[in-house]
Formats: sequence, C-alpha cells, structure tokens
Amino acid sequence: MIRETIGSEALSKKQVTVINSFLPYLNKYRNNFGLDTCLRKAHFIAQIALESADFSTFEEGEEWWSTISLGVFSSSKIQIDNTIIESLKNNLNSIFKITDNNGNEILKTNDELKTILLTEKPFVVDGELYAKYRGVKDAKNPKMRIGKVLKEVLKSDKTLNYKIELKPHTFFGVPLLSRAYAPFPGDTRGLGMGMS
Repeated sequence: MIRETIGSEALSKKQVTVINSFLPYLNKYRNNFGLDTCLRKAHFIAQIALESADFSTFEEGEEWWSTISLGVFSSSKIQIDNTIIESLKNNLNSIFKITDNNGNEILKTNDELKTILLTEKPFVVDGELYAKYRGVKDAKNPKMRIGKVLKEVLKSDKTLNYKIELKPHTFFGVPLLSRAYAPFPGDTRGLGMGMS
C-alpha cells in the first residue's frame, strides 16, 4: 500500500529500512489517531512520504532552494521587523551588507546590522531571507549574480549615505523551518503551525 501510495514500482533498500522501522507502530496505533479508512491511511502515508523524501530519510529537509516552493512565505515584499531580525540574528552578516556610493562594502557587526535594519525597516520578500537566495544577474556580466538593493538611505542633504543590500546566500535550517511553521502575515488559511 505504501509503495502504491508514493507511486513507486520498487523501493530502495534505504526506503525499506525506513518503512520497516515505523510500519509496526503505524499498524498498531493507527486507529487511535483516526487512520481508520483507506483514504485517511493513504493521505497520512502521502504526507509523511512528502516530509521524508519518499521514506529515504527520517529528517525533514531544510535545504529549500526555491522561494516559490515556500508557500507559507509571502511573494510580495514585507517590512523587516523585530521577529525577522531575531530569527536571523546570528546570520545577518551572511544575508545583508551595507555599501557606499561606489559599491564598496562598509563592514558592520551583526549588532550594528540589527540596529540599521530595525531603524531603516527595508522591505524584502521574506522567502529570500530564509531559503537559498541566488541574487540578481549582474548587468555588466550576465554570468555573475549580485545582491540587490533593498533601500537607499540618504543624508540630510539628500545625497546617498549608504545602501542596504540583500546578499546572495545559502539557506538557514532552523530559522527557515521555524519561520515556515510559524504563523505568518496574511495567514488566512491557518497554515502556520504555531511555532516561532
């Protein structure tokens, strides 16, 4: 039934090992949790197959490469707030950089970036913060990718003081999963699982 539910003609040795490790418990306790019809069992199997890469692992993947697949994240820009900053506080230098008018990076500590981001409150697509972000194509060299400017901060005389940029970066496992399963702005369908 599991093989048919995941649409596989044959299972790998790893899949058989994973399935055999939980199958006795599923069979023993399924009725206690309302898995008492073929449809409910198939739905449950399909869900855990998705979460376990078709039973090839016991761990949920945290290597989200595409913000498109991150359905819980907004596809429109949201303003950076304290919740976002706190969830990524140890990774701010990996995600953001401050540059001068010539594009030179002005080095900042995580604490300094936190202050700047909370003061200036730039807007960003939140999935680009948590999943792997490849950057935008460089106009000068289309084979290269660069960060994108989130906000230009001006001096009192209206000249450029500095830019806040989103750097190309990798994914952030725990913050990504925590954010993905937490309630999120506009969560009208109740997809957040209440974690933060």
